[in-house]
Amino acid sequence: MCELEKNLFVMARSLYGLSQSKVANLIDVPQQSYARYEAGIIDKIPYTIMSKLALVFNVSPDWLLTGTINKNHHAAIVAVYQSGRLFDNKPISAGFLAERLGVPEPFIQAIIAGDISPSQEFYDRMMHDGFGVEGPNDYHDRREAEIKKIVDRQAEQPREQVLVDEIEDLKGKLDEIYEWYDRLQKKSDALEKTALEQKGHIDALEKMIGFSINKGERKDNFDSKNHESS
Repeated sequence: MCELEKNLFVMARSLYGLSQSKVANLIDVPQQSYARYEAGIIDKIPYTIMSKLALVFNVSPDWLLTGTINKNHHAAIVAVYQSGRLFDNKPISAGFLAERLGVPEPFIQAIIAGDISPSQEFYDRMMHDGFGVEGPNDYHDRREAEIKKIVDRQAEQPREQVLVDEIEDLKGKLDEIYEWYDRLQKKSDALEKTALEQKGHIDALEKMIGFSINKGERKDNFDSKNHESS
């Protein structure tokens, strides 16, 4: 169960211009139950319902719960939006993005203003389909293509050359290990030196304490003998 931030919920619904009954149908609950969620009469709702609400509004569940804005996502969106770049020879605007992504323009404006935080899926769509920025799937495909090229190139090389390349790679890694070991050894030496210095201080302190105790005992003995003599 989770507590619903009802004002944020009303805000998200209003951006889409949806009625309570429409939202209730979309998340498959009775309209009366939905109205109680929004009014705060029921302040805790199942996570399954919350997930449906976040999906309907294309918002982050964290935002719907607490109003938390994903600052990294917002900064990236604003940076691209303010760059004034063109996509398909059209200037980017809130209206253009809304039409391209199939959502109301006020929803896009709220995202740009930092009033709401879109879901991860909608953020990816916005960056890729809206702004035309390379998305995670494109990056993954590109990396796979680059790896495939490397593998194909190695397959075309003579086996001896492949072994030479692998040996050189291992030598590089071994050098890194040696460097790491040297740094570790220096730290170990420094710690050992510090420990010896501390031990020297302790030994000196113990000698001073022992000297003071012996001096006190000798004085007590001397006083005792004088007392007996008298």
